[in-house]
This record gives sequence, structure tokens and C-alpha cells, in this order.
Amino acid sequence: MSNIEIREEVHKYIDNSTDDIVAALYAMLKTYNHDNDEVVDIQEYNADIDRAMKAMDNGEFDLHDDVKKEFLK
Repeated sequence: MSNIEIREEVHKYIDNSTDDIVAALYAMLKTYNHDNDEVVDIQEYNADIDRAMKAMDNGEFDLHDDVKKEFLK
């Protein structure tokens, strides 16, 4: 699969994801973006983790089996 195809596929997944998944992906991409020399502030990083943990505590997550089923569509 080419990089263009991968990008298009990722966009489709994002468009069909819950807000919590989009927020988690955003935090991950922001943290690991190698093209960006910006250093992630530790307080912002910890706040992102806290938000994700609260979402999980509130049951706002997708089960692995459900994600696999969606991925295989």
C-alpha cells in the first residue's frame, strides 16, 4: 500500500471514529510527529493522559474485537 493510500485510509478511519479516539490519535500524533521540532510540554502531555484515563473510566472506549470487526469491513 502506498503512502497516499495509507493516508486516505487513515482519514476514513478518523472520519468514522468517536471523538475520544480522534483525541487519542491527535495526542499520539502530536507527541510522535518527527517532522515537528516542537517539544510537547509535560503538563500538556499529562493532561492528555488524564483526559484519556477519565474517558476510559467513563466507559468511553472501543473493545478490541469491535475495532477488529470495523477494520476488516
